[in-house]
Amino acid sequence: MEPQFNPGDLLWETRGKYWDYQFVSIPKDPLLPNWWGILNKVIKRMNNDRDNTIICRGYLKLSLLDKRRPFLAANIQDSDLKDWENRSIHHRLIWLTDKVTFSPGAETEYSDWYLQILMNLTQLLINKDVFEMDRQTIKAKEEEGNLQQFLLLNIQNRAKEFSLKKSAETINF
Repeated sequence: MEPQFNPGDLLWETRGKYWDYQFVSIPKDPLLPNWWGILNKVIKRMNNDRDNTIICRGYLKLSLLDKRRPFLAANIQDSDLKDWENRSIHHRLIWLTDKVTFSPGAETEYSDWYLQILMNLTQLLINKDVFEMDRQTIKAKEEEGNLQQFLLLNIQNRAKEFSLKKSAETINF
């Protein structure tokens, strides 16, 4: 059986044409106030090469009471999406999952998991009201303190579960 992707297990930080980096998806469990710290911890581990796709896997202990959780992470430069200065958009993904298992040095048949996630969720991001939100609307939402909520409502809350497909290639971690 193919592993199911649940959007409630994804931490996704990206930016729009005019708005700067924001979370557009936050894991539903656990509810944490410091996802920025978690993201930065994982991204530092990835060497943060801005010109290449970097992927990694590992375990995170998200709170004192939480068990270690397996994750997959990717830092991706999206050459199809550009900001107002024609710079490529970056996506930073952390998928809290035990559905795609690894052992050290093992290969996985789902090496393009991050591309499958982006292909399924980018349609919500590129909605004109989201990705191309004008500066005046962004400023108003920031002043109201609800830009983050707007993005979560329009991306994470509209995302659907799907099954990952086996990749043509395998990747060795």
